[in-house]
Amino acid sequence: MSLVFTPKIPKNLIPVKTPDKAKGRRWPELKRNPWSQTDTNVLIGLRAVGVSYKDCATILKRSHATCVGVIANGDLYAMINAKRKLLIDEVLATQRI
Repeated sequence: MSLVFTPKIPKNLIPVKTPDKAKGRRWPELKRNPWSQTDTNVLIGLRAVGVSYKDCATILKRSHATCVGVIANGDLYAMINAKRKLLIDEVLATQRI
């Protein structure tokens, strides 16, 4: 009697041939559209005004996740808050005149 486990897998469950990975791509290659500085500035301005990510994506013709990713990866929250504060200060300055 042996203490070594030997599995008894039926022959029909064992793959005969593994798929060849060099045959081609599974998905089509995506077209790259890198962010320019003007696109990033427009996104910062839109977010400072309070436009939603969904609407920003529609305006910039990009996806919602891309807009969120640019702001998160670039850590642009401080720039958005500074722009928002500047816009608020401009409105308050014009009202005092």
